[in-house]
This record gives sequence, C-alpha cells and structure tokens, in this order.
Amino acid sequence: MTVGMQSPTLRVLRVLLPAMVALALAACSRPNQEAAVRAGHPIDTIAAAYIAANRDGLFATHLAPLVHPELVGSTSQNWLFTDKPESARPDTEPPAYELRDLAQGEIGRLRTVFELPIEPNKVIEFTQTRTEGATKTTSRIPLYLRGEAGAFSIVFGVPKSREEIDAARNRESLRFYEDNGLWAQHWELQMAPDSAAAYSLALIDAASGDTLDTLTGPEPVKLPDTRRVVNFHLQAKGMSAAHETTAQGAISVPYAYQAGASATSASVTLPLAKVTAYTPNRTPVFVGDLVTLATFEGEHEGTPRTLAFVLRRVK
Repeated sequence: MTVGMQSPTLRVLRVLLPAMVALALAACSRPNQEAAVRAGHPIDTIAAAYIAANRDGLFATHLAPLVHPELVGSTSQNWLFTDKPESARPDTEPPAYELRDLAQGEIGRLRTVFELPIEPNKVIEFTQTRTEGATKTTSRIPLYLRGEAGAFSIVFGVPKSREEIDAARNRESLRFYEDNGLWAQHWELQMAPDSAAAYSLALIDAASGDTLDTLTGPEPVKLPDTRRVVNFHLQAKGMSAAHETTAQGAISVPYAYQAGASATSASVTLPLAKVTAYTPNRTPVFVGDLVTLATFEGEHEGTPRTLAFVLRRVK
C-alpha cells in the first residue's frame, strides 16, 4: 500500500461512524424520553401549574405540557386548555388542593357526557373561596389524573355528541356516589320520560309503609322535561355519621335535596331512642313506584323499628 493513501473500506467506515454514533445516541435517548413521559409529574408540579394558570389565565400554557401523551392531540376539545388572559386574577389567594381517590359513581357521572380514552385513577381537587362584597362563594375544581407512585399526567374526557347526551338523558339512571364536599353521600336520580309522573321524598316506617314526614312538601313535585333529576344528600360536612344526637337527646338527620324548582336543606328528627344501624342504599332501584335511599334501624319505646328515606313516584 502506498504511504499516505487510505483503503476504500477505511474511508467508508470513517464516513459512516459519526452517523452510526448519532443513531445510537438517538436510540438511547428516545426510550429515556418516553420513560420520562410515562413517569408523569409530581403532584406539586401539577398543583403549581394550575395555581399559576388561575393567576394569569394561561391555562393551556401551564397545563398542556402535563397532559397524558395519548391525549395531547385532543386538548383543543376541552375548555380547560385555553389561554384566557382576560380572566387573570393575579391577586387571588391560591386555592387549597388535595389528592384524592375517585368517589364511588364519579366515573359513571363523567361517562354520561364524556368519552374517556384514558380512565383516571386519581383526582387533584382545588378549593377556592372568593369574597365579593357581602357574598362569599366556594368552588371546587377537579383535575383528573392517571399515574402512580407520585408521578401523574392530566387526563380528561372528550365530549360526546349532543345526540348521545340527549339520548342518555332520556334513560332512567339511579345512582349513588360519595365525595368530600358539603355532603358526603349523594343520590342522583334521573327519571325516564313520563309526563304523568310527579315525585316526593319522604321518611317512612319501613315495616308499615306509613309516611312519617314528607320532605318535599304536601304536593308531589313535577319535574321539568329539560332536567328530570332528583338529588338527595346526607351526612353534612364535618359529621362522622349521617345522624347526630342533639343536646335534648333527640336523633337528628340533616339532609338536602333538589327536585325540579324545589330545593332545601333542613333536618328531620327520627322517632327512635337510639340508632343501631344505618345503611345507605348504594344501588338504588325502583320497586314498584318507590326507591329506598337509606335506612335507620333502632328502637322506639323498647321495640325494634326501621325507618327509611324514600323517593315515591306518584301518577
């Protein structure tokens, strides 16, 4: 071989070597990047992003980078991922937040309006209290998450079509769920179309069926066609149980409901000396024209007695 000359093979290797190294580095870095995406983000990072967005209105800017990779292309379909600088509140007190499990029935409620390509398994919930003049309002905003071991990505539902939502609202849906809001236990009772039906909430003696108290008033409530829903709530915030004993020794049950244009929160006294068992009905169904929502077992004048909160359908 003449000195100073290179073989063709050596020249080819020198040309290919940098490209091969670059490909190898890219191959190594890509799994690392994908692993980082899969690993998600700490809760504090997600909370800080939401708080920043709440201050400057730039929700897409702060939150879109934290979205699950399979949903990145769908952010335009969710109002949350829109920059709205006109809604900035730079002087607002940062909301409190907590990481919680999904409440019973929460996924079901989401599915009535949304398709869920990635089903959430945790929720970070923000609670914001604002005072304007003499009015104080408290709002709770949930961000749904998917992840584990302290690393999460934001997930969200893709809205169903109006036709699908309307069809769902024309079906009867009786649902129980729990959360950590103003009330712990909720019954959301969506009625099938029935122009002749009206509804009432009552406390009854379970054995005889006798009405002890009609919570919705003397006349059954007609529900509007646009929202045929009765909501009933037990166990007020701060209570460890659905009932409490007053200073006078009475058994009191605070409750709230909304049925059509009627809504109230109050309490009812149970004709029991003591409560020995309380059972919320987690799978409410109509039996004839009656749905049992919850039962209280106890004693009255030395005799066992069971009382029940019920929804009645009247035609």
